[in-house]
Amino acid sequence: EDGIRDDLVTGVQTCALPILIHTYTLIHDDLPAMDDDDLRRGRPTSHKVYGEDVAILTGDALQPDALNHLLTTQGVEATSLLKAMRYLTHAMGSQGVVGGQMLDIKGDHKGYKNYSEDAEPRDYLKRTHALKTGALFKASIVVPVILSEVGEAVEKQFETFAHHYGILFQILDDILDVVGDPEKMKKTLGKDERDGKCTYISLYGGVVPAIQLAIETANEARAALEGAQKMVGELPSGALPDFTNLKALVDVTLGQLISKTDHSKLLPYLSDMGIG
Repeated sequence: EDGIRDDLVTGVQTCALPILIHTYTLIHDDLPAMDDDDLRRGRPTSHKVYGEDVAILTGDALQPDALNHLLTTQGVEATSLLKAMRYLTHAMGSQGVVGGQMLDIKGDHKGYKNYSEDAEPRDYLKRTHALKTGALFKASIVVPVILSEVGEAVEKQFETFAHHYGILFQILDDILDVVGDPEKMKKTLGKDERDGKCTYISLYGGVVPAIQLAIETANEARAALEGAQKMVGELPSGALPDFTNLKALVDVTLGQLISKTDHSKLLPYLSDMGIG
């Protein structure tokens, strides 16, 4: 019973990590100095309800709270715990979420060259999203694998999947900002174009190329996941957390092209692709 209880505590603590950190990033991302959003999931954003001061402090508090959850993880060797800590903090900092946010706020069509002289627009965009969106998603997948102590080869394979999924998520986010249904999305749409942001729509030639890129990226994520699942099949039963829903996650994310779009906006683009 003690072993089962320890596994349950470890699982809950590990799941809490990305939730706490992601919540902090959303609170800060919505602030007037960042994306200046009034709505998040159909509700007023934190700073609209509680004020900017409380919103900033809440985000600040969630970061050490997340690390505290990791450090109180049960039954893991110290070396694995430190490795997981390093991976997570790297994903949170200047080489992860914060760095990606910096690139994002400087990354409009006029300003990105001023911040990164040698960057090509598409490379800049991919780098921004690999840090702002992808780094935390990779951490949410890879940190549990590290804590499971199954070896670097398995960690790298899951990291590859997470990299492709992070890109897919952002491509879909950019597409839905153009053809999404505001009622289904529960947020203000069209901000990217109004703010002159570099997106997969603006840099890849419109909605149709972005949809095609999303499909290609989803296939890359599925292929990486298949490789990871083969490795998992060679491990003892229960050696890793249950990742069986990751394929469904890819399918559901890509399915947002149907489930969260305004079909009157989407259909002309699908017609251009010879669909419908």
